[in-house]
Amino acid sequence: MTYPANYSLNQQIRHVLYALKRQYGGTVTVYQNETVATDTKTGEVTRTKTVTLIHRAVVLPVTISRELKQSISVISANKMTVMGGNFEIGKRLFIIERRDAPNLVLQECDWIGYNGRRYAIENFEEYEFDAAYIVTGKEMPGEILIGGGSIVEEDGDTMINDNAWAIVIGTPVYVKPNGRADKAGADIRATVEVFGLVKDTLIPSGVAGMIQTHGTLLATMTEWDAVAGTAGGLTPGRVYYLDATVAGKMTEIAPSTPGQFVARLGIALSATQFDIDTELPIRL
Repeated sequence: MTYPANYSLNQQIRHVLYALKRQYGGTVTVYQNETVATDTKTGEVTRTKTVTLIHRAVVLPVTISRELKQSISVISANKMTVMGGNFEIGKRLFIIERRDAPNLVLQECDWIGYNGRRYAIENFEEYEFDAAYIVTGKEMPGEILIGGGSIVEEDGDTMINDNAWAIVIGTPVYVKPNGRADKAGADIRATVEVFGLVKDTLIPSGVAGMIQTHGTLLATMTEWDAVAGTAGGLTPGRVYYLDATVAGKMTEIAPSTPGQFVARLGIALSATQFDIDTELPIRL
């Protein structure tokens, strides 16, 4: 995944995508055919497919799609106005942020399932800096989605720990310009944009490990105490923020010092379960 040097432009795109997810978010599945085998004796055709579940895609009504495609194009291109296309009845615009499906590589022969309906991918665009897929889907009336296949539930990405020390489960991390992970902190802009929380029990320095970007992260009470400064695990129902004092920590008390940032990480579901729901940082 490529991260842009133009931080301001990247932030604008992320702000737009975040707002859209809040207002028009929906769960979609992307179906991709892997292999097709035919039994020469019986003529039976066997198809295998991969199903990628995306929890937070943007699903736009047709009228909103027409307006929004133009506005996001203007932000991304940062040039002259880009005119949107015409949309017909039975078409939808899906926006899939690459952070939510970092391993997904779309092809026009794939299709999307939403609300029990199948949408053929008529065309799609990849926005700059690997920000998002903008997909125009055409509904296939009468076609029913069927189960089966290998289900891939995207909830994070594998990244190399660029810190001099090991990072432990639950540690909030950001992405450095070299594409590697390091401990996030809410004291300066360079480290405040949280990519996700460490999912592996421990990731040694220079070694790749899993970073979870959304969904429920499970850890022991002792493990949460190490990153949240608590005693006896997380406090159920409490919102946690990125710490502005110690990098790689989370806190129940939002930073309040001018110049620092308030970066919400999510909410505790129990003493051992944390629902990751990051928000864009706000500078005090």
